[in-house]
Amino acid sequence: MKIINIEKKDLEDFSIDVFRMQIGNRFVFRGYCKNEELLPTLIRNYLKLNLNKFGIRNYEEFLLKNYGKYSIQYLPSYFTPLDFVASAQHYGLPTRLIDWTFDPFCALYFAVSFNKAPQDDYYKLIAIDLQKHMYFNDVPTFKTDARCFHSTNNELLDYYFKFVDALPLGNGCLSQMYNEDTKSEFCKSIRAAMDEEYKEQKHKLFFCSIYDSNPRIIAQNGLFQIPRRFCDEQSNFVIERDIYDAAEIQYRIDKDLRDDVLRFLKNLNITTPRLFPDLKYLSASYLFFSHITST
Repeated sequence: MKIINIEKKDLEDFSIDVFRMQIGNRFVFRGYCKNEELLPTLIRNYLKLNLNKFGIRNYEEFLLKNYGKYSIQYLPSYFTPLDFVASAQHYGLPTRLIDWTFDPFCALYFAVSFNKAPQDDYYKLIAIDLQKHMYFNDVPTFKTDARCFHSTNNELLDYYFKFVDALPLGNGCLSQMYNEDTKSEFCKSIRAAMDEEYKEQKHKLFFCSIYDSNPRIIAQNGLFQIPRRFCDEQSNFVIERDIYDAAEIQYRIDKDLRDDVLRFLKNLNITTPRLFPDLKYLSASYLFFSHITST
């Protein structure tokens, strides 16, 4: 991974560089101010609450089953279990999904906006080349003739866990989940990527978009990473390491440039009201925006 330190004199060239990378949707970006933000919220909460005796899988099942149980009356039906889990993340539930964006300026906003004291005194923006990994705009996680509605029998979760369990293992397990019409293209693509992974001896990340693109995902030009592995053979979490290994570039922006970056992003209309169009965020957005403009 190439590391580039950005000083004030570099901001214009930096913005041009990342804009060029944005063209064509080849690269995806994530901004952060603490290294732990490369971990999914599921694992961050798991570590914070010291739930080792409970187990990460039990913790995930507990959260999602209760979300499914108590959210039935509030949520629509979903075509895929990924939509269901993404909705859980949208409403603040810790999940294994990791948010990424095709927009580097949106990612930069998330790095600098909510923390004045970043870890190691740097805000960070990383870029990953999708062509070197797995990306699917359409993940056929249900049979084409099936449509699943919310129910307390956790049918959505059964499909979800079958999918995430099969994802690291490849075509043989995934093909059991689909009928002949849906499995061919998707499973063949997974198999080809895993063959390439084996030859190169380099782990490939898995990215996907979802059907249920709510206004926030659309505004943020977002997509998700589903970690294909949580731990190594010694039970150490490896997601952060896998992302570092996969990243092409890490930009490091000094904390003293925060106000300059926020002003630059504001000129691009990369603001809280723009990226969080939900009604419930309007009041908080106004207060935050007022604070930024008064400093």
